[in-house]
Amino acid sequence: MTPTDFFNTLGAPLKGVQWSWGARREGDGTVFMRVWQDEIEISEGSRYVRLTNSQTAKKYKEEHDREKLGYRERLDQIEFLRNGAKCYLVMCIAAAKEAIPRKIKDFDKDRLFPAGRIVQRENDWWAELLPPVRVHQVKLK
Repeated sequence: MTPTDFFNTLGAPLKGVQWSWGARREGDGTVFMRVWQDEIEISEGSRYVRLTNSQTAKKYKEEHDREKLGYRERLDQIEFLRNGAKCYLVMCIAAAKEAIPRKIKDFDKDRLFPAGRIVQRENDWWAELLPPVRVHQVKLK
């Protein structure tokens, strides 16, 4: 199953298959976001995962207009979260951690991570990782 197919099964199709990092399910407003497994940090006893990487985005978007679309969409999705939308994170493994842009080598097709607190540190947004749930618990019935 491709990441695009996965988002479709969640009822949250990607707006741009080439540039979307996540999607919002229209039926209930739930947001689903791709995140990177190697961008998890511990802070104050909780695990957080990076939602934005402003340094990489700035460097890359100067050269590629489509990245501007993905970054802008991610900021819009974060605004939904800050206003109380439910969010689940799709844990991805990068094919090459140093690549810009990264490509997905694999992703967790069985579990989603609910997002807890959303915090801003320096110029980036981070989400608290809550215990994972099975994908079938999140799909619309």
